[in-house]
Amino acid sequence: MKLVAERLVAETPRITWKVHASTAVVLLALLDPILTVAQTPGERSGLAAGQPQAVSSNEARNTEIRRLMDLIRVRNMGEQVLTQMFELGIKPRLVENLRTAARNSGKNVPEELIRKVADVFSKKLFSRINFDDFVENIIPIYEKHFSEQEIQSAIQFYESPAGRHFIELQPQLMQEGGAAGQRWFAERVAPFIPEIMQETVSEIPEFQQNRAR
Repeated sequence: MKLVAERLVAETPRITWKVHASTAVVLLALLDPILTVAQTPGERSGLAAGQPQAVSSNEARNTEIRRLMDLIRVRNMGEQVLTQMFELGIKPRLVENLRTAARNSGKNVPEELIRKVADVFSKKLFSRINFDDFVENIIPIYEKHFSEQEIQSAIQFYESPAGRHFIELQPQLMQEGGAAGQRWFAERVAPFIPEIMQETVSEIPEFQQNRAR
C-alpha cells in the first residue's frame, strides 16, 4: 500500500500539471484575438465548454477513481494550479497586451483601468470554468496509469489517519518545498549560470558571428 501511495503522490502532480499546461496554452491562444477584435457572445460562450470527451464503459471503476480523486483533492489542486498559472503567467501578458493596444490606439488609458479590465476578465473567466468537468476529463488518465487494485490500495491509505494527515499537510509541504527549492537554486545553481552561458556561446561560432553583425 505504501508503494502505491508513493507512486500516486509522484504521478498526480505530473498528471494535473500536464492537463493545466495544455489548458494554459489554449488560454494563451484565445487571449490574443480578444485584445484586438471584439468577439460575438456566441463565440465567447464556447470558452469553457470544451469538446465532448470519451466516457469509459467501466463506470464502477470510474466511481472508485472519483472517490480517490476526492480524497486527494484533485479538484482543489486543479483550481489552485490553474489560478496560479493565470495569475503569474497569463494575466501579466494580458495586462501588457492591453497596455500595447491602448498605446496603439493613441488613447491615454490609466493603469488602474487596465488592471481593472484584467481583474474583471479573470473573474468572468473562472466563473465559467467547470472544474467538475475537469475532473471527469482526467479520469481516463488515472485509468491508464493505475490498476484497479492500486486504486483500491490508494483509497485505503488516504482514508487512514496517516493518509488524511498527509493530505492536510500537502499545501504546506508544497509551499515550504517551493521556498526551499528557490533558495537552493539561488545559492547552488544561479552562481554558475553566467559561466555556463559563456562556455555555451564560445562553443557555437555561428552564434558569435551573427551577434557581431
